[in-house]
Amino acid sequence: MSRPYIIYFISVGNWVSKRPGIYDILLQLRGIPFLEESCPTGARHANIRARNVMSAGVTTIGTTMIVKDLIGVLTRHSYSDFPVVDSGGDGALLGSISRVDLLALLSKKELFFAKGEDGGLLTYDELDIARTKSKGMSIEDIKKGLTVDDEEKYIYLSPYMQIAPITIHGHGSAERAYEIFRSLGIRQLLVVDKHSRPIGIIMRHELARLEEIGEDHHHIEKKQRETMLSRRSSVRHFA
Repeated sequence: MSRPYIIYFISVGNWVSKRPGIYDILLQLRGIPFLEESCPTGARHANIRARNVMSAGVTTIGTTMIVKDLIGVLTRHSYSDFPVVDSGGDGALLGSISRVDLLALLSKKELFFAKGEDGGLLTYDELDIARTKSKGMSIEDIKKGLTVDDEEKYIYLSPYMQIAPITIHGHGSAERAYEIFRSLGIRQLLVVDKHSRPIGIIMRHELARLEEIGEDHHHIEKKQRETMLSRRSSVRHFA
């Protein structure tokens, strides 16, 4: 094969490899921010931590909830997943449960129970059927089918939660959070403290802002560190 053809095919290959994949195109069509394959260089050099980019005050739910309280959480927040914590203990993370599953469970009134009673449980197949039937329903739609007495009852959530959800420590790097989003295709990432208590949540649009941090920021930070070290050295020498 002649040299011009080789150069042509290499150029085409490079162009194709840099184009966003089908998954990234679908995200863009749904209005979800696109993340480049690698974390922006400026953000890596700036030593940004997960706690610096997260939204603080994450909303959590307990293993057992009063129906009206759970409805309130789903009404106020549009998260795709909610962290489940040990509300009776130190608030440590136990797992997570999806919004889809919460809506499915709330659509099954036979799962509600009064204080002192035993609550009902669904098998995996029954939950799957409930998901299908509640598909397309909003929390407002489900609330319309409930009475005041229904909302005062309780519902078990722990049997349906995902154990060991993906998390990142607050002191973890924003670069690592970026890599998790890119490699796993998630829409939100839970941030925890050293006691595994949820302290915040990172969304894709918050990581997309890292692209605003350029090399100039890195050079400024580097210059500030060099100046500080120089001053410390001068003080020691003078002493």
